[in-house]
Amino acid sequence: MADAWSAFGSVLGGIAALIAVGIANKQLRNLVRTIRQDVVLLTLQIEAELNDRKTKMTEAALEVKFVATEIKDFEEDKEFKSAKEARRRLERANGMLDLTKENYLNAADRLCHSILKGGLFARPRLAI
Repeated sequence: MADAWSAFGSVLGGIAALIAVGIANKQLRNLVRTIRQDVVLLTLQIEAELNDRKTKMTEAALEVKFVATEIKDFEEDKEFKSAKEARRRLERANGMLDLTKENYLNAADRLCHSILKGGLFARPRLAI
C-alpha cells in the first residue's frame, strides 16, 4: 500500500512539474514579446530624439542665416552700431549652432554604437 501511495505521489509530482514547465514557458514567451515591444518603443524614442535635435539644429542654422543677412543689410544702410550688435548676436547664434550640431551628432553616435554592438536591435531568442 505504501508503494501505491509513493507511486501516486510521484505521478502527482510529475504532473505538477509539467504544469510548472508549461506556465514558465508561457511566461517566457510573454517576456520575449514584451522585450520585442520595448525594442520598438526604444527605436521610436531614439527617432523622436534625433528628429527633435535635428529641428533644433535647423532652427539654429536659420538664426545664423537670418542674423548674417541682417548684418549685411545694416552695413549697406551704414548702420554700423546695429551691425556691431548683430555681429554679437551672430557669435551667439554660431555658438548655439555648434552646440546643437554636437548634440545631434552625439545622439546619432550613440545610436550607431548600439546598432554596431548589437545591443539595440538584437532579437531575443527563445531557447525552448
